[in-house]
Amino acid sequence: MQITAKKVLVLNGGSSSIKFAVYTVNDQELILEIKGQIDRIGDYNSHLEMKWANGQTFLSEKINRSNYTQSTIKLLEYLQKYVGMEDVSTIGHRIVFGGHHHFPRLIDDTLLQELRSWTDYDEDHLPAAIKVIEIFQKHFPTIPQVASFDTSFHTNLPKVAKLYALPIAYYEQGIRRYGFHGLSYTFLLRQIKTLQPELVSFGKMIFAHLGNGASIAAIKNGQCIDTSMGFTPTAGLVMGTRCGDIDPGILLHLIRQEKLPARRVRGLINHKSGLWGLSEISSDMRTLLEKENKNEKVKDAIHLFCYNLVKYIGSYAAILEGINAIVFAGGIGENSPEIRKRICQKLSYLGLSLDENKNNNNETIISTEHSVIKVFVIKTDEEIILAENALEFT
Repeated sequence: MQITAKKVLVLNGGSSSIKFAVYTVNDQELILEIKGQIDRIGDYNSHLEMKWANGQTFLSEKINRSNYTQSTIKLLEYLQKYVGMEDVSTIGHRIVFGGHHHFPRLIDDTLLQELRSWTDYDEDHLPAAIKVIEIFQKHFPTIPQVASFDTSFHTNLPKVAKLYALPIAYYEQGIRRYGFHGLSYTFLLRQIKTLQPELVSFGKMIFAHLGNGASIAAIKNGQCIDTSMGFTPTAGLVMGTRCGDIDPGILLHLIRQEKLPARRVRGLINHKSGLWGLSEISSDMRTLLEKENKNEKVKDAIHLFCYNLVKYIGSYAAILEGINAIVFAGGIGENSPEIRKRICQKLSYLGLSLDENKNNNNETIISTEHSVIKVFVIKTDEEIILAENALEFT
């Protein structure tokens, strides 16, 4: 079955996955038609799945250890079959690192060249995103492609939040806090504006995007004033496989004493650390919670994840001069009542009171009526933000 109508395709290329969604354009309104992903690209268990908007899977297929180019072409073939690329008016891409770009951009040769020069900033996402762009450009040269940047949300961070205590010449060369997960935070801010508009105008909020990649952001009067990820997405919270904040001296030790080359250090802090490195079992919080009572390493990993997050929330409460709301999102934030409970219990001194029934049911508001801090659980949607940005260029 092929859908017919003008559409927007959005693509989110990661180091070993490609997420995608297709929206029909109806009088400038975007209606989700298809979504899906290819995961574990390059692995024997690589898998492509496509679903209708109602969540029903209509295609599930093993890709059989295809490389990134082969997997992207396979996706392209299925999109042509089930969507009809001749009906696609524009393609939107998530670009994690956007440097000085504050707004979505039409992708041309100049922008692509600039993105290629930035791959050292984000080796996990940017090379993959560039590869996807190039393949779709080659096969569909007349379809406009639009880049949306995760870093744009944090453009107006106060200078003090951008600075590192290095010689100022490095800041002037671009070594500063950029912040990430901006598309998710854009969506969360919009949802809060619908639910509690006064919080956007006058509120002090903390957004916690907790997934395999995790970060939090301090939002004051609708503007981000600080965020945990920094120059790269490695910084900040304990994550699935990323270490988050560590003493820079550890990196020097690994290079000097352990004789690890820079590339292996990068792999260590981005792919072998975090929950995975601490537990030696898994980066998946669901798996870890199941094994917590039987494994001391797993217990320590979960404890540090929560401890680190609570510490960040406490510091953001100070710079915000109070908190009116906390918003949980991402795979862990949206789906783990136990982790939310542990975090919220540590914040009772701020007047936060959790409604355990609402929390266990993953309701939108999980705080009690009398809680000083309102706590939300919101399913984030980066793809709709990508589609809306892309639609502006049609």
